[in-house]
Amino acid sequence: MSGAFHYFKRQGLTYWWAVLGDDLLDLPEVEAREEVRKFTSSLVREQKRQGIPQDWVRVWETSGGLHANVIFPATPALIARLRRRDFWMAQS
Repeated sequence: MSGAFHYFKRQGLTYWWAVLGDDLLDLPEVEAREEVRKFTSSLVREQKRQGIPQDWVRVWETSGGLHANVIFPATPALIARLRRRDFWMAQS
């Protein structure tokens, strides 16, 4: 994750960190992974629409239940669209 943060900073992009977890923690692994796949699919579509690089880094964690951390460049409009889809994220 550290290398990804440095890469995005060098690119001059505003990046965000999404923690995809709370609703996933009690799901079977296959379903949790599918929910994260849906997030990254939506993210890439929105990045393309906004004309920004279609980059993201995902780190899976298993402590306390399967969940994922994702960092990615985004615009405020992209974040608003993802939030309307019930994804939670924090700007970094």
